Amino acid sequence: LGEVEQLELNHQGLRRLHGLAKLGNLRRASFADNELGRIEGLDECTLLEELNLEDNQIAALTGLESTLYLKKLDLGKNMLSRIDHLDHLVHLTQLSLEDNAIESLDGLQALGNLMELYIGNNSVSVLKEIKLLKELPKLIILDLSGNPLCAHDYYRLYSIYYLQKLKVLDG
Repeated sequence: LGEVEQLELNHQGLRRLHGLAKLGNLRRASFADNELGRIEGLDECTLLEELNLEDNQIAALTGLESTLYLKKLDLGKNMLSRIDHLDHLVHLTQLSLEDNAIESLDGLQALGNLMELYIGNNSVSVLKEIKLLKELPKLIILDLSGNPLCAHDYYRLYSIYYLQKLKVLDG
């Protein structure tokens, strides 16, 4: 097990993650479309670079403390309402949080290497939330489509003004 670098356990009806302690060399893991209620069992997976937890029932961003080298994280289609506990993910370049219940972009400011943020179909309604993303110097792709703030008359102009390095906005 110590030599395994990739693990896919999608569509398995998993309710808990455990028994991963011997997977110390795991680089990529996918647990999409399961019934996971929380992120757990990754303490020994310290070399993990890509993690897919899309389409589960996760409500909190705890349990990622040991994944210091994570570059890609997919938590779309879960039950998240806020962004927190991600400050230690300084290598993260791609974050997917689509189809949750997130109301604020607060909690992303420490992710200085983030290049791609997919946070469409959430509940972000205040236009000024975009200013919080100014702290992300490498952000070039942003998808906020499907959030209430997109209906604002000046949404696109406001976004481009405050996030001048963007190359792609909402596709």
